[in-house]
Amino acid sequence: ASLALNGVALWWGLPGGYWPPDELTPKDVAVALAQRFSHGWFERYPPFQFYVLALINLPVWLMEQATMLAPGSLAGETLRAVLGRLVSLAASAGTLWLLCLCGLRLVGRRATLFALVQFALTAPFVYYSKTANLDVPYLFWFALAFWFLLRVLDDLRLADIIGYGIAATLSIGTKDQAYGLFALPSLLILHRLWQDRRGDGRPAPWLRACVDVRLLSGAGVAVVIFALVHNFAFNWRGFVAHVDIILGGASQGYRMFPRTLAGEWDLLALTLRIVQRALGWPMTVTFLAGLVLAWRRPATRRAALLITLPAVSYYLTFIAVVGYNYDRFLLPVFFVLSLGAGLALDWWVSFGWSRALHRALAGAVLLYSLVYVAEIDVLMLRDSRYTLERYFAGVVHAGESVGYVFPTLYNPRLDAFQNGEITSVEQLQWEQPRWFVLNVEYGRS
Repeated sequence: ASLALNGVALWWGLPGGYWPPDELTPKDVAVALAQRFSHGWFERYPPFQFYVLALINLPVWLMEQATMLAPGSLAGETLRAVLGRLVSLAASAGTLWLLCLCGLRLVGRRATLFALVQFALTAPFVYYSKTANLDVPYLFWFALAFWFLLRVLDDLRLADIIGYGIAATLSIGTKDQAYGLFALPSLLILHRLWQDRRGDGRPAPWLRACVDVRLLSGAGVAVVIFALVHNFAFNWRGFVAHVDIILGGASQGYRMFPRTLAGEWDLLALTLRIVQRALGWPMTVTFLAGLVLAWRRPATRRAALLITLPAVSYYLTFIAVVGYNYDRFLLPVFFVLSLGAGLALDWWVSFGWSRALHRALAGAVLLYSLVYVAEIDVLMLRDSRYTLERYFAGVVHAGESVGYVFPTLYNPRLDAFQNGEITSVEQLQWEQPRWFVLNVEYGRS
């Protein structure tokens, strides 16, 4: 059901139009491939997802080599764009699967089912699962790391510690901001090793925990994976340039609030408004109630710590540092807090004296959330740019010029209204244009 909800409008803006802001496009990957991810190549995003998309696009390249597709054709570019979005769709399914595994370890079977449904019905998850943005892919790697973390805290196995290090590094290698999710939770591994060392009665348990071969092995593998992802051997200059841009224009240029107490308070207020908009009021109440309930009940206090710590770590070490926030930034927060929301609904439907009423109200919350996020699909399918394309197809003919004053992101696919005779933006002539002023916001013009 989640795949169906997320897959609708996967073709949004295609062919030729890349409407999702910050989406990785085939041209972005082509530029990276042309430089072989070396020789000073860099982007504001880390390289790992570029590698993934380059690998996924290999069949298209083979079809071009076999002359089944013309190199640089609109069909080939569209196929690459669809494959990139399918990667996000597959990552969304993998994320839900991992949420299920984590929930079964932490909160029980029925609470896990409620958590799955609620997270699947969060607006940013539904939207970004159908675009080639980095948000759902790095969320998948975080979910995998969180699952390994739970296994480490139970058994302290070397394989799980290494798995945690690899998954966390790949999440950061997909989108830098993921580092905030691991800053505090990683300390739980050190604490668990200290508990293990203290239990054998030998002296200096903290020191012995810090030099534990399992911890050092996991950290060493993570460092090696990080160096490989960023191609230190052949692209150190590109890595340095990437760090410069994320510490400069890619972060400071977006700051919304000053580094003051009042600024941090305003940022927190903005974050709470984003939470409400992303979840809708009924599910917002459920998420908050789940947190309170998990911390109040002794049986779920360990789960409360494990689902709260990544969110707190992420906010303190990333969002509060950069001074701005968007709904997609909170996807990993919604992932972990959905487990608490699952506990809340599980507790709610368990009342004996009014079980039928409580189940009906829980169903109403989920039904409301379904309608709330389904509107995203409806708005994407009925995007006003499609209406403009149909209009242009009847009045603009080959040889005529179309000018625009807003970024191409907010314009229709320029190839779509040229009756098939002009198939790319580059072929249009821009002298003495007809001007069409477009102001598109949230699907309405």
